[in-house]
Amino acid sequence: MHAMFDLEKAIAEWRRQMLAAGVESPVPLEELEGHLREDVEQRMRLGLNQQTAFDRAAYEIGAGGELAHEFGKCPKNINKLINIMKQKLIYVTVAFVLVAVGAAFIMPAIAKWQHVGMLAGMDIVLLLLGTVLCAFGVEHGVRRLLRR
Repeated sequence: MHAMFDLEKAIAEWRRQMLAAGVESPVPLEELEGHLREDVEQRMRLGLNQQTAFDRAAYEIGAGGELAHEFGKCPKNINKLINIMKQKLIYVTVAFVLVAVGAAFIMPAIAKWQHVGMLAGMDIVLLLLGTVLCAFGVEHGVRRLLRR
């Protein structure tokens, strides 16, 4: 004689298999169990017996290893994207600072040239240094932003 199917024991065993396969986060596991229970109930309303409804619902959710792999993809990709964005933000900040410092050297030299009509030796050095800083800042920022 067949033993009576116990849905709660079957779900507990299913959870154990999910945990063993690597679905360790409680939130996804709770959500999956909720979907499993809803699917079983819906299949039973359509006329399947409890065991068949459970077996089909569990099959459609997928094997634990596949699910763990899928759940594992998302955080890694998000973390990778966040790290890339942090790096780009740092590069843009460095580029902005270089351009700002360069402009701080260039502007007084240009103002003196406009007012006096000539530049002394130190003014020329500051103008050249400012130009180099601005050029390097822009080149550095653009190159790093466009690089993947």
